[in-house]
Amino acid sequence: MYSKILKGLLLGLCIAAVAMISWAPNSLAGEGNLDQQVQELIEQNQALTDRLMQVEHQLSGMKAAPET
Repeated sequence: MYSKILKGLLLGLCIAAVAMISWAPNSLAGEGNLDQQVQELIEQNQALTDRLMQVEHQLSGMKAAPET
């Protein structure tokens, strides 16, 4: 259940990042640096994916730990 929520949040963050870049009038995408913006989004997406994997790993460790 938690992993679905986390994946949904990750997807929401990615969509929000793309929306902010697309709609911001003074964004780098508006100035023609679309390749740079795409690269930054890829890096942000990778960082978010890595963090999600860490959280999922911690969550599975918490589930596997015996309750006292």
